[in-house]
Amino acid sequence: MKGKWFLLDVWRISLVIFGAFLVAGCSGLPRDFATVSRVMSQAVQSPPYAIQKGDTIEIKFPYTENFNEDVVVRTDGHITTRVAGEFEAANLTPEQLGEVIRQKASNRLKDPLVVVNVKHSALRVYVGGEVTTPGFVAYRDGMTALQAVFERGGFRDTAQWDKLVVLRTEDKTTRLMEVDIDSVSSSPLVANDVVYVQKTGLAKAGLAVRQFRDLLPIPAGMTAPLPMP
Repeated sequence: MKGKWFLLDVWRISLVIFGAFLVAGCSGLPRDFATVSRVMSQAVQSPPYAIQKGDTIEIKFPYTENFNEDVVVRTDGHITTRVAGEFEAANLTPEQLGEVIRQKASNRLKDPLVVVNVKHSALRVYVGGEVTTPGFVAYRDGMTALQAVFERGGFRDTAQWDKLVVLRTEDKTTRLMEVDIDSVSSSPLVANDVVYVQKTGLAKAGLAVRQFRDLLPIPAGMTAPLPMP
């Protein structure tokens, strides 16, 4: 009987914790389909990436692969290639840079096909929390927190997606900003921002209950599992 009452008490306390977090976190739940639709449309309207100083650029010639090479954009914004020589690359999109290389390489190659990719970006935005694949994305002018999240696979089911947290360091001072989903498009990121997606109240409740039960001493001889909320 002692073990039975112990389980009952744990279950009651778990429900109290779960209910408290649920009430606190209701505002984090999706509000309506119109908002979801608008959020999705904002996420895909991402401006093209502009090549930055310090970026590593991958240049490929599919039909003449011996000219393939990786180059780093120097501090003056220029690159030097074997087949096209030296020229400015900073602030061009990969497509624009590919066209410049194609034109310059035409002096040595007949109708060259050029493919340019940014292999490593010098400017990054870091994304963590309740996203599919936490990590970093290449920063570009005008990027929003929502776009950065979707580039890391989007929100997990446990994400509070209507408010995003942005950590920004400027002049050796770090400040935390909460960005509402309604104004996210008017709050562009800057390089090295950290975007953090919080858990919903429901997800926090489940985690709190599990942590609470893990701290409890289990009476000797009790083999029955504790109830899950």
